[in-house]
Amino acid sequence: MTSQSLSPEEIARRRRGRNWALILVLAAFASLFFAISIVKLARHPDLFTTSLDGPRGQ
Repeated sequence: MTSQSLSPEEIARRRRGRNWALILVLAAFASLFFAISIVKLARHPDLFTTSLDGPRGQ
């Protein structure tokens, strides 16, 4: 870090920038999990189903 002191406005501006970056990273991560789930569901529709009667076809 630099030896100069930062103004409260500069500290707040930097904090807001980091907060927005974190929001974008978390949203991208959640979107990735959602997309992976949709692809898995499209390829294997029985993967996310549950039944108390056992596997299908019996």
